[in-house]
Amino acid sequence: MRGSESIEFSSEALFRSLVLIGIPVAVAIDVPRQIIPLLKSLIENADHPSAPTTNDIKMAVLQVITGLEFSGTAYTNQEVTTWCTAYVRRYGSAAQFMRVLDNGIEVDLNYEYIKGSLLPHVFCSVLGLEKGVDPFEKYKEYFTPPVLQRMATELLRFVNMLNLYTISYKTLYHVVKETVLQPPHPWIVSEATVGTVMAYNIERAIHHYTATSSEIATQNPALFLPAVRECCIHLCAAILSYYRCLLGAESRYGLLELIRVMNLKLRHRNLLLWSYSKFDSIDTDLHRIGLTPNGFLNFLERLNSSLYQVNTVDSFNRAKQNCDLLVKYTNALLGTNVSAACKEK
Repeated sequence: MRGSESIEFSSEALFRSLVLIGIPVAVAIDVPRQIIPLLKSLIENADHPSAPTTNDIKMAVLQVITGLEFSGTAYTNQEVTTWCTAYVRRYGSAAQFMRVLDNGIEVDLNYEYIKGSLLPHVFCSVLGLEKGVDPFEKYKEYFTPPVLQRMATELLRFVNMLNLYTISYKTLYHVVKETVLQPPHPWIVSEATVGTVMAYNIERAIHHYTATSSEIATQNPALFLPAVRECCIHLCAAILSYYRCLLGAESRYGLLELIRVMNLKLRHRNLLLWSYSKFDSIDTDLHRIGLTPNGFLNFLERLNSSLYQVNTVDSFNRAKQNCDLLVKYTNALLGTNVSAACKEK
């Protein structure tokens, strides 16, 4: 929890954040497990038990790292001190944010500022709206609170990597706009970037699809499953970019975002966002290749389930078959030839 807002804890995000500041993988991979009993003890001993705050988690992480010096491992005092200093310097406490110089006034670059000022300004420009129009209110069926939370979280994680204490609003605005529009994981496309974003996602899909057919991957689930998942995520991102839709943020990029948009499409046939995108035309394109919108959505949901419920030979085959089907549908919708490109490699 950060302030009054609930934030989903991610052990993967914690692991990445530790590796990013130079903590060895062997240490970083164990920290998320070791902080659990510390947080449980904190909750049990609290006068008014509640969900751990971001500060609680950060203090638990520091406690685990500090304890490495006395845990019988080979890590020296100097190494442990360096890691603790790097963690505090990069991530600080939840009350410490980068400062934005906005019209001569310094303000915290926090969740409220990102969602209330920065992102509306960026999306107003990207979507071509008149000055003063709130894109999140105008397209509120699309920009739901969880969507805005994921965007704000991704931006905070990104700007914290800049290692700056203060940044001008103008600089921040242009950095965020580039982040929103440019590969590797743009949130949306414009007429100027659609070709680049589509080409990038198709190239990555081909790379991962080729890997799914390698002898090593087919015999090793640890290599096979990530390749299949990444292929499907990038194919769905290519479809979304083709229709000028938002591509999703953080873990919802690509496949899960396409499922969400298809659900929105079926529930809100006249959603205002379709005036910006070309997603309204997907009905005609799906019928052209022998699918209905409902049928395509059902397929995407089956695909998503098959990618994460894999524990038998049959389930492995089902995941690959669904990936093959998505390749076929993507080729038919976009006029690409992913499978042929794989054979040429």
